[in-house]
Amino acid sequence: MLHRIQYLLHFSYISSFLYLCYCSDPSTSFHILLLLSIILQILLLVSHAVAYSSGHSYI
Repeated sequence: MLHRIQYLLHFSYISSFLYLCYCSDPSTSFHILLLLSIILQILLLVSHAVAYSSGHSYI
């Protein structure tokens, strides 16, 4: 249950951030989107590794 809330917080934060970046400067929004997607993948991998090492699984 807790990990679902964390996923929702991540997605809501990223979507609002992308919306603000797109409204302020549309030319750089694509690069910011790529950067945030890479950061999100790294965070997900780290969270899965931590959860697996502690004996819990998000999946």
